[in-house]
Amino acid sequence: MIPALRNGGGKQPSAFEKDSGITYGEPSYQAEKLSGEAAKFAEPLIPYLGEDICEKIFSKNWNAREEGVTTLEREVRRNTGVLKDDDPGALFTAVMGAISYTVADKIIQVSQKSMALIQALLEKPTPKIYNKQELLSYVDSASTGLLEKIGDNNPRLRELSEECYLALCRNKAITCNFCVMQLLKNTSVGKHKTTNSTRHTIAKLNLLRQIVREFGINNADVPYTPAVEFVVRNIENSNVDIRTAAFNLIMDIYKLVGDKLRGNLTGLRQNQLELLEKEFDAVGGGGGMGGGGMGGKGRSPSPDRDTVITTNINHQGNKGKMSKKDPKQAMQNKAPISGMLIYYLYIILILPSF
Repeated sequence: MIPALRNGGGKQPSAFEKDSGITYGEPSYQAEKLSGEAAKFAEPLIPYLGEDICEKIFSKNWNAREEGVTTLEREVRRNTGVLKDDDPGALFTAVMGAISYTVADKIIQVSQKSMALIQALLEKPTPKIYNKQELLSYVDSASTGLLEKIGDNNPRLRELSEECYLALCRNKAITCNFCVMQLLKNTSVGKHKTTNSTRHTIAKLNLLRQIVREFGINNADVPYTPAVEFVVRNIENSNVDIRTAAFNLIMDIYKLVGDKLRGNLTGLRQNQLELLEKEFDAVGGGGGMGGGGMGGKGRSPSPDRDTVITTNINHQGNKGKMSKKDPKQAMQNKAPISGMLIYYLYIILILPSF
């Protein structure tokens, strides 16, 4: 007799379902026993997540991986007793360990489930973390994975990766500073080389702009020098979209720190420097040296001179970036731009640099 028919065509409940008394009504995919590198990585996670979940998360079968992450997300949200929570901080760290392994999965379903797990984990109050070094080692891999997906071809995946990255920034145990330094880190070698592609660079600049608008700059959250160096390095990029994103971010930074920024622009071409200087004079900067957030210590952008922020996150429900083929819709969604700013953007971004 065919084994599947012996069970009525279905799969047997997994171990965690038997223990908890809950059946989620989904197929249970067979996962191989842990071995090799997978067993080594899973070893510190098993005491808190359980062997059954870990076997699925580290399985070669992507269906099993997806099921494992889905199960873990549900347990984080519902707390049915499957996960060991006598040390909430250690459990939090173990879940982040599972995320670090799955968020950059090549299978989009697994990656999306892992991002849903990030949201479930960070929506709850973060417990006291006793082993901060272990947590940040997992966040290092998880944030790198999100930065890989931030320039993905799939619009929904780009949107989710941005949302999750901002959630990491807002978590006090992880800290915005750690996430910003991850974003600015050069990862153009080895398996992470795609994170410096044109699409990834634009996404990083736009993500950094969101962070600066929320957390400010030149403070404990967003270090001034590495952030500004990253932006200035891209203002003369050969790609017009990268230059546009860098220009938008430079204007926001100037509104926060004022004339302090002028000292960081000496390496630019003279014509670009002069145009930026004129725009700075027209916009005005009043944030002072501290550079608090846009709604806090820093000066809020003037509504009639604000530049356009492009992001993968669309809060109106449309997924991904707006199509370039619909200029009318694009104009309706842009913030007002002054005539002078349009003139300077035209010169900087369209006319060839000398």
